Formats: sequence, structure tokens, C-alpha cells
Amino acid sequence: MSSQAYAKGLHLILDAAPELPQEVLGDITRLRQVLINLISNAVKFTQEGNIHIQLNFSPFHPERIHFSVSDTGIGIPADRLPHIFEAFTQADASTTRKFGGSGLGLTICQRLVALMGAN
Repeated sequence: MSSQAYAKGLHLILDAAPELPQEVLGDITRLRQVLINLISNAVKFTQEGNIHIQLNFSPFHPERIHFSVSDTGIGIPADRLPHIFEAFTQADASTTRKFGGSGLGLTICQRLVALMGAN
């Protein structure tokens, strides 16, 4: 993933709150799958700029960690946001043609996160 970002000239920025514990209880396999998918999407849909990965305590559940992946990529139109977790859905048909993919990545991420008791 970092090699793909490097090849595109993207900057990967990790911003982890210093007070986060070194070890946490959770399903590392599922968590890794979700983070890899989100970061891969960010690399895929970002042509220039940054991908910012943030880790903090959740503002609503301080016993949980909040992960955030943001980028300077093409973004998602506001009218498509309610549908981003639907299977086989992408921003529009031109997105599928230009970038490929099945439209399952965010659906899988959402379901894995739900299985871990979060959102």
C-alpha cells in the first residue's frame, strides 16, 4: 500500500494520539482488513496530495479507539453518501469504469466493524 502511494507521489500521514495504549483488545485480523481496505480505497481514488490516518479515543465511548482515514481524492458526491455502504455501489458508473472495483469494499468494512460491536 505504501509503495502504491509512493509511486503516485502521495503522502501517508499517521496521526496517533500519544496517550493511546500500545496494546488493545480486539480482533486484529478484522481490524487489519478494514484499515487496509480503507487505506487502499484512499490510495486508489487519490491522484495527488495526502492520505491522513488518525487514531484517537472515541469521543462518545472513551474505552474505544476511533480510526479515521481521509484523503484529498475525488470524494463522494453528497447525494451518494447515503448509499456508500450498499453492496455493489460506487459513486457512479464512470467511477467503476475509471477505477475498477466491485463496490463491495465499504460494505465489507461496515459489516466487519458491526461484527466487532462498533460503527
